[in-house]
Order: sequence, then C-alpha cells, then structure tokens
Amino acid sequence: MDRQIAVPGRPHVADDVGMDAKGSASSETPRPGGEAHERIRPLADSSYETAPSSRHAALDGRVRSINLPPGWPWSSTVRQRIGLVTLVVDDYDEAIAYFTQRLGFALVQDTPVDAGKRWVVVAPRGAGGSGLLLAKAADERQRQAVGAQAGGRVFLFLYTDDFERDHAAFEERGVVFVEAPRLEPYGTVAVFTDLYGNRWDLIEPAGSDGGGSF
Repeated sequence: MDRQIAVPGRPHVADDVGMDAKGSASSETPRPGGEAHERIRPLADSSYETAPSSRHAALDGRVRSINLPPGWPWSSTVRQRIGLVTLVVDDYDEAIAYFTQRLGFALVQDTPVDAGKRWVVVAPRGAGGSGLLLAKAADERQRQAVGAQAGGRVFLFLYTDDFERDHAAFEERGVVFVEAPRLEPYGTVAVFTDLYGNRWDLIEPAGSDGGGSF
C-alpha cells in the first residue's frame, strides 16, 4: 500500500499519479525502474502571505507560508542545506578548466577515487558551502544527460552581488549568453550556457544591496 505524503499546497495532478481507464487517479504510477511514486496530498493547514520582493510574488502575487502540524519532525531546531549538486560532464579536466577559468569558480576538491573516477567539486567564490560535483559520464545513458539535465530549461541559478561586473567579465572570457540582460521584478538576469549547453541564470536579486539579501 502506498504511503501518503503531505506537501503544502500541492494538489493531486495527473503528472503526480497514474490514471485509470475512467480517468480517476490510481494509487501508484510506475517509474522507469518499476517502483511507484509516493502519493501526494496537500496540507490543509497552510496560508498565504504577500512577499513583494520574491520571484514567486512576481508571478502570482503571493508566496505560501506553511504552518506545520503538531508532531511534524522538522522544526526550527533542524538545520539543513543543499551542499552539492551533481553536474554530469564529458571530461573532468575540461570541465574544471571551464568553471575555474571562464566562471572564476574555485576548485574545492579533486581527489582520485577508483577506476579512473575522481571526486571533483567546484564552487563560486563566496558560495558558503554549496558547490557542483563534476561527475564524468560512465555509460551511454549518462552521456546522453550531458548538457540536458534540465531538458532545455534553465538548470542552475548563479546569484551575484554585482550583475554588471560579472556579466562583463564572463563575456570577456568567452561565456556564451543567449539573451540580453533584462530587468525583472525579482532582479537583473541573463541566461548563459556552459560548455555542455546547460542553461544558467546569472542573476542579481532585486534589493540585494551588495549581496546582503542572499
């Protein structure tokens, strides 16, 4: 029997669950590997509050505020963060060269593991612990994912405290921007592609005042 997971404000949709012959939501949706999606239910106890400076506010005028039910395992004492995001690459050294020389990232770690594999981590200057794990594609399926991890959508968001400085520096170093800079309610932004074609936002958040807001 499938386990119910409550996700704030997330109703059931056809993408989340399977549909039977009558169009009703079935209890499980097979994944490519055969396992089933866990079913998703919205939390009843949620509210909305205005957040004019947020990107979500620019889209729909509101951002969800969650009131967790009693006994919820997460609380204000829990501290979590996303440390690394895997970026699948064709070659370790060419990826290191791109991120350190074109984008100015730091090479945080480059440690041999086994069978030609390496643990390679790069990170923006001042990233505060987050970074990219550069993972060399090991088979055909992984090679097909190189440059296409987000299916053509913007994959990663590089925040900066000075858009003009970094945009000019990136262009000088040969970074390819696919659009002119634009001013949005959430900040100044332009999309660029990395050496494999992954799309990135270079963004200075609105009201950053030298980086204080991020």
